[in-house]
Amino acid sequence: MSRGALLTVVVVLVLGAAVAGLFLWERTRSDSSSESEARTERLLIGLNPQTVRRVRFSHGDRTMEFKREPSGWEPVTASSQSITVRVDVLLQRIATLRVRLVTGAKSRRRKLGRPLVELKVWRGQARPIIVRLYRPGRILMITTSDRPGIYQTDPKLLTDLRRELQQPRLPPIWPLKPLQLASVEVQTQTSVTLVRRKGRWFLEDSAALAPADSTAVGRLLRALESLRVTHRLGQGAAAVTKHGLDKPRVTVRVDDGSKRTLRLGGPCPRSKDSVVATVGGKVPAVVCVTNPEPRSLTGPFVSARLFSLAADEIKAIRVTRGKRILALENHPGSGGWKMSARSSSQRVVDQLAAASFLTDMAQITGQTPGNQASQLPPDKLRRVGSVAMTPLVGSEESLDLFAASRKEQTLWVRRVGGARWIRIRPTDTRLLTADPVLLRSRNLCSEPGKRILRLTKTQPGRVTELVQNQRGIWQLVLLTGKMSFNKATRVGAKLEQYRPAARQGATTAQAMVWKRPVLLVSNPDRVHLSTLLHHIKAIRAQAFVASRAREVHGLGPNRIRLSFFYQHSCKTDAGGKKQCQHARCNLELGSPRPGSQRQNIGGCYARQADDPAVFVANAGLCRAARTPLANRRAIRENMLQLTSITLRKGRKTRRLVRAPNGGWKRPPEVSAVAWESAAGALLQLAPLTAQAVDGYGRGRARGRGKERKNYKLELTVVLTVSALPAMQLDFFDDGSDSKHRWMVRKGLPMRYKVSKRMVRGLEQLAGFK
Repeated sequence: MSRGALLTVVVVLVLGAAVAGLFLWERTRSDSSSESEARTERLLIGLNPQTVRRVRFSHGDRTMEFKREPSGWEPVTASSQSITVRVDVLLQRIATLRVRLVTGAKSRRRKLGRPLVELKVWRGQARPIIVRLYRPGRILMITTSDRPGIYQTDPKLLTDLRRELQQPRLPPIWPLKPLQLASVEVQTQTSVTLVRRKGRWFLEDSAALAPADSTAVGRLLRALESLRVTHRLGQGAAAVTKHGLDKPRVTVRVDDGSKRTLRLGGPCPRSKDSVVATVGGKVPAVVCVTNPEPRSLTGPFVSARLFSLAADEIKAIRVTRGKRILALENHPGSGGWKMSARSSSQRVVDQLAAASFLTDMAQITGQTPGNQASQLPPDKLRRVGSVAMTPLVGSEESLDLFAASRKEQTLWVRRVGGARWIRIRPTDTRLLTADPVLLRSRNLCSEPGKRILRLTKTQPGRVTELVQNQRGIWQLVLLTGKMSFNKATRVGAKLEQYRPAARQGATTAQAMVWKRPVLLVSNPDRVHLSTLLHHIKAIRAQAFVASRAREVHGLGPNRIRLSFFYQHSCKTDAGGKKQCQHARCNLELGSPRPGSQRQNIGGCYARQADDPAVFVANAGLCRAARTPLANRRAIRENMLQLTSITLRKGRKTRRLVRAPNGGWKRPPEVSAVAWESAAGALLQLAPLTAQAVDGYGRGRARGRGKERKNYKLELTVVLTVSALPAMQLDFFDDGSDSKHRWMVRKGLPMRYKVSKRMVRGLEQLAGFK
């Protein structure tokens, strides 16, 4: 045999021996573990913790005994009245304890000495089961009266028992069951009674029930449940009188199946952090309990909500205001919410509007008046209406509406049979008008289509914006004169009549010539135009608020009017020709509506031109409608096209001319340092894109009288381009904006907002101080 083959045989034999040894060791360890598990057994096989009626723990010099009552484990011995033990936990631990027999001789128990812990368990009138724990060394020994012998168990058992028996846990003053409470009465300087109906808490308001604040009620129940006994002071009527509990500071009466009364008094004589208390009975015990948080007992417990129902819990609602009645009933099987016969003749109800209306009604919050005279209701109030909600389950909730007069906007509410006054917030009074317009469909100008052909916007000024789409290109046309909304619409429909050159077959440049009342043609600002078109393509009212406009809605002479002409429902006929329907939508936008974070309603008041109903328009639409659509590019020429620049301020004039090398000559009045530091202003001048178009026809630099005296700056810049008329720019500052300056280009009605730094550079560049 060769040397290599011999080496291979040796390696194989060694590996085989190693595997065999590992297998034998694993088998031996498994058998040992199984044998060890087999040697352990349960100590108390017949002990059921649920059948135990009494238990006594002895640990050192302390003995604690507890007795099972219907309400739980109650202390029996005096030494156990200051702490509570989790008796069920310890009994379960002992009942499932596994031990290993050390010796079967009962006589050897004497050598173990005094037990560390002794446990006696009574399951009835028979003898108790006695369990004793010893620790002669590092191991824990245990014996029981049911079986002879000594057993060894897990040393962790002693640690668990000591932790449970030595750690004090303050017992509750009463076995309160919060989930079973039917009523709670708290009497301090005033009396408050809380009752539970169908799982909800209500506050007694004279002969009515008002929704209770769930947060305050939860805080009260947690405070009552967490009262713990710290000391025992005495028992009987004499002890109650001695510690002043015959005239308690707080009295709490609860009904959770068994009526109990808790009386809380002053500070505990043995602890500053506790108060004296007693729970009524035949022989009342006076104890010290942990001091509850004062706010938890005093409230206020009344909820700010008028109704306790959620929107999906309402079966019917009836709002009465004068002679007008708005009554809704839910018919799930036949169309949802419908007007009842007692309501308005308008029977068609928009389901989304009805759902929104009910949600807002369910979330109405009031303001409970305080002690100040200014917050109390007026002396002369008249009933102007009522609100009644019928739930799916439970009794009806009814309110009466009061006001000083029929035209008074401030409303006060009082529950039918109640005595508490509640003032309605101004943003919620619209829901109590009993106006069927609140249930109208929120979809307006339905189906505006994929293509808007023409848009007309008339603002309070004398300039009307007319944006029309010519072959896919939007053009902005500004109309002059006192242009009414109807006239501007007619001009937009016949705009080609105001462009004679177009009808005569002229060139494109000549076709841009317009006659009166057309003033200007330009490219609109793409960002602002696209934003406005985005909002008008899907107009939806956030809420309807009134049948007719009032002064507060701002739909008077200063309103903004929008009119857009669009096509929709396009179809292709048999000849391949596209046929579309055309429609027009006219809107009027008024003053901004006060926002409300709770209802998330902002925007502005609006209405359709042919419909008097007032609704709340989207905030984005309101902002876009107030933004001028004119292009911010005030000057399109660049610096290379300019031949001269003239600056005038008052009687001073500076003229800049182009040098032979293409730059600009420095005037001798301007220092070299000032010229270099302000030269950047020229680069911003042409071309010039303003930061915003502020408006039309306002803030001319050439004011007169008092208007001109208010100007802090008047600077005129004239730009000259060869073969073109001079461009005159008027910069001014009227003190309305400290971060910007205004600019007006002669011949254009727009007022531009420009950089303050650029204007300062122009002044410095011209040599003005």
